[in-house]
Amino acid sequence: MGKRSREKKERKLQDNNRDIQGFSPKINSLERVYLFIIEWGTYLALFTPLVIVSSFFFPFVSPKTIFFRIVIDIIFIAYILLVLSNRKYLPKFNILAIAVAVFLAIIILTSFTGINLEKSFWSTFERMTGILTFLHLFAFFIVLISVFKKRKHWEKILTISILVGIIVSFYALFIEEGATRGGGTLGNTSFLTAYMLFNMFFAIILLFTKQGLWRIFYVAALIAMIAAMLLNPEPTRGAIGALFIAIFILILGYMIFSGSKLLKKLAPVLLVVAILAAVGITQTSFFKTKIMEVSELPGESREIVWAMSIDTWKERPWLGWGLENFNIPFSEHFDPGLFLTSDVWYDRVHNIVLDVLVASGIIGLLSYLGIFGVAIFGLLKICPKITAKRNLLFPLGMIVLLIAYFLQNIWVFDMISSYMMFFLSLAFIYFLIQTEKEEEEEKLLTQKKSPIFSILGITMIFLTILTLYFGNIQHIRASTAIVKGIVSPLEKSIAAFQEAIKLSPISSF
Repeated sequence: MGKRSREKKERKLQDNNRDIQGFSPKINSLERVYLFIIEWGTYLALFTPLVIVSSFFFPFVSPKTIFFRIVIDIIFIAYILLVLSNRKYLPKFNILAIAVAVFLAIIILTSFTGINLEKSFWSTFERMTGILTFLHLFAFFIVLISVFKKRKHWEKILTISILVGIIVSFYALFIEEGATRGGGTLGNTSFLTAYMLFNMFFAIILLFTKQGLWRIFYVAALIAMIAAMLLNPEPTRGAIGALFIAIFILILGYMIFSGSKLLKKLAPVLLVVAILAAVGITQTSFFKTKIMEVSELPGESREIVWAMSIDTWKERPWLGWGLENFNIPFSEHFDPGLFLTSDVWYDRVHNIVLDVLVASGIIGLLSYLGIFGVAIFGLLKICPKITAKRNLLFPLGMIVLLIAYFLQNIWVFDMISSYMMFFLSLAFIYFLIQTEKEEEEEKLLTQKKSPIFSILGITMIFLTILTLYFGNIQHIRASTAIVKGIVSPLEKSIAAFQEAIKLSPISSF
């Protein structure tokens, strides 16, 4: 048995040495090409936050979204071809994947039942978060959970994301540009801090789970990102507060699940002390003053907009107004009190719960909250099963990341960079909680390929190519036409605007 064991280990080592990209060496050359495109395409997608094109309409928003969608289109075509060549790469839907799919289905359904399906699908150049973008985010999620099934894959993906976070941090700290408003390449402080939260917790997780010189990199990354958040000329207090709350929960969770009897006994004491301290701090005049600052947008209270959103939701409580349509009920329920503030126009509620509630009603909100519930429950289930206690940081870190992300979104809303990180995180959580056995995968390999399966795959490739052209390339042309219209004399601008409307429906909004 000892000899057989040694031979088995040697064969495994040889396989690993031949496995350059980290995937199984027992694949044909075409599969390697598809996997190469998917792997490096995924890395490329993570650079989305760095994309700025000044010749685009809304240069901090539309270029990022179009870049991400084009990369995902290419990855998804490669993925379909990969599945057609080997069905073991078909997605396996556990309860988390089902929750994500249900949420997508509901926002599509509520857009059909809403008041402007066309706008729900395309969105606007200023936001670019319509159904089309959500379909790309879901495709991103499906590819990640179906292809990247080893820890080393995910360590590499998270490390590259952290690297991009460092670059964004240095841009925010050292590049002085008025248009960014302290948001670096993301153009807004709120979007920057939402994006940074993900990479901070990725760095914390890998700092305590990897060894060697990599720890220096993760410490440096944390310093850079925390500096970009705290030293920002327009700090987002909601995100900063969410970060500290999440770190406290992380420490408390480790004490409970570490296996140490002493730490387990101290955990309730720490919780009580923290609650008493929090109650005491909230009674100070300093805290109350700061809370008033946080509760206000630059120059106006969020309370007016939040109250208006409740009134709009009451008109359509179950299925809402449809994605991207808040501007319509906002106008209908406009509160004249906004004239006393610095801003009088909103297309977002600036609160994730109310945003989803208005767009997709109670059903949409329950499906959204269900994603968090399923993910956290699945992560909590695996915590007691972990023997190497440093690996506790994987599930615990992702739990507190979801909490921090949700808390900071009480004050803001998502754009492509934070949405990308959210779906990336969900795919990583899927990897952590997935427990299906290899035997099931082997059974799938023996199944005969159906002609219907091939036809479906070819149809999806065709639809993806159409999306690539009409949903992205035409958007690029329309965006540049709008900018041309803005900077041109009147006699030329009209023609440019008309061209933009012909190129893409998004221009009309």
